[in-house]
Amino acid sequence: MIFTKVMGFDRAPEDIYLKSLLDDKNGLTLHVCGGREEFSARIVFSEHLAYRNLDEGDFLSFLNGPHAGYEGQGLYSTARSDFIDWFHAASLGMHSEDGLVHYGLYTCDDCIEVLSPNAPEIFIDQQN
Repeated sequence: MIFTKVMGFDRAPEDIYLKSLLDDKNGLTLHVCGGREEFSARIVFSEHLAYRNLDEGDFLSFLNGPHAGYEGQGLYSTARSDFIDWFHAASLGMHSEDGLVHYGLYTCDDCIEVLSPNAPEIFIDQQN
């Protein structure tokens, strides 16, 4: 798996936390904070087909494994992953032509992974 940092989220501090996760009719919204809550951002997926949230302490196979491009906490994307393969198998390939991307938000406490055909919108509110 080769990760790429998602542009627009590069000003995030090293210590980010998931404040809330909202899945509603408007999509999936991940609200994160960090830097002693001086940093706040919302990551909004208007269209998502699957997501999962694991406690970082339970995702040891990922965090301890070698993954090209992974540099610690932040928002990443990859076009090839076991999660995408699993989803295509589970959906009998229904979305195999949709160009799904695996997005991963890795924080101090959570590993949230999202499959979406569209890049998320990122809204950053720094409170200095």
